[in-house]
Amino acid sequence: MESIKEKRKDATEVVTMKVEVEMFRTKSRAEGISGMGYDALLAILELETCGGEVWWFYDVPEYIWYKWRSAENQTAFFYTYIAGKFKVEQVL
Repeated sequence: MESIKEKRKDATEVVTMKVEVEMFRTKSRAEGISGMGYDALLAILELETCGGEVWWFYDVPEYIWYKWRSAENQTAFFYTYIAGKFKVEQVL
């Protein structure tokens, strides 16, 4: 893991951490979602839309990933148990 330190004028320090993400990815059956992935070490769930956007959901328990993958209705599962429940960031 690499870190970059930046000193600011007000004597505070910002540390940026660069980490490697090892994402297990699979195709999705959910409407509007082409793929999904999960990094168990970092607890990041990844969602790729059919339009090519990639979103990361942070601090997602591993059991949510397994239940989402095996859910009969992945779209309903996503909107019930994932959307709005975790910190999210668009990465692409």
